[in-house]
Amino acid sequence: MQSQLDIRHCKKTALQQLKGRWGMPVLVSFVSGALIYAVCLGLYPWGSIFSIARGAELSGMAYVGMFARIMIMIIAVVLLVPVVGFALVKFHLKLFSTTEKLKFTDYTAGFAQFGRAIRTYLWHAFLIIVWEMAVLVPGGIVIAILGVVSYATGNYAFVGLAAAAVYITLFAVVIRSSLAYSQMFFIVADNDKIGVIDSMTRSVQLTKGSKGRLFLLELSFIGWYLLSYITLGIGLLWVIPYYQQTLTNAYKFLDHAFSQNESAEIADSSCAQDGMQE
Repeated sequence: MQSQLDIRHCKKTALQQLKGRWGMPVLVSFVSGALIYAVCLGLYPWGSIFSIARGAELSGMAYVGMFARIMIMIIAVVLLVPVVGFALVKFHLKLFSTTEKLKFTDYTAGFAQFGRAIRTYLWHAFLIIVWEMAVLVPGGIVIAILGVVSYATGNYAFVGLAAAAVYITLFAVVIRSSLAYSQMFFIVADNDKIGVIDSMTRSVQLTKGSKGRLFLLELSFIGWYLLSYITLGIGLLWVIPYYQQTLTNAYKFLDHAFSQNESAEIADSSCAQDGMQE
């Protein structure tokens, strides 16, 4: 049986790993956020927005250009976020594996695998969307049927209850599927030989029986994030390394526990085969 994930231990270990080495993780957190904000600020159509705010009338082509820039900005962010996230994961995996102070190149090295990062992100997003549709489609049909019945009977309470049930179910499914595939980035970043699709299967295996603990781990950082916003986001420079290293420790624990279980099963199978041959 797989041992239970110890949230407190993961967080305590993260602080020990960061002790005396906060400088580079904080810098990496700043650069990660700055890159994304720089893209947003650089591509956002400020001129057109300010003109509209001043009451100026824009031509049709100006509106087309404005929306085109917004779409380009969204696409750029969608492509940049997984690359930055992947580099961040690689950096904290390195922090886990060594007691030496890390260099900035330990972070930038992760950008070289931008293709794997984007594929993993898109595949992860696709899986979540599939699970969402698996709830929305039948849920929408149920709401439509109840809507007809309610219209015929004049009792609209059924529609409200059905809609609430669908939304609650959707929320639960999204959380569950997100947790089931939450280790994909770590798996791909930790092993160059594992493909994106294989990482999906392994993530499901690693998180089996531990999704509840992973959910509680995520909730345990809500207070830290709220405190960070009180400092106008400055506190995030320290919270993000703490959070990311805790997630890294959780992944390493799950990976080690699963590997041990896998080895034990192989050993048991070999012993059983040897016994049959005797």
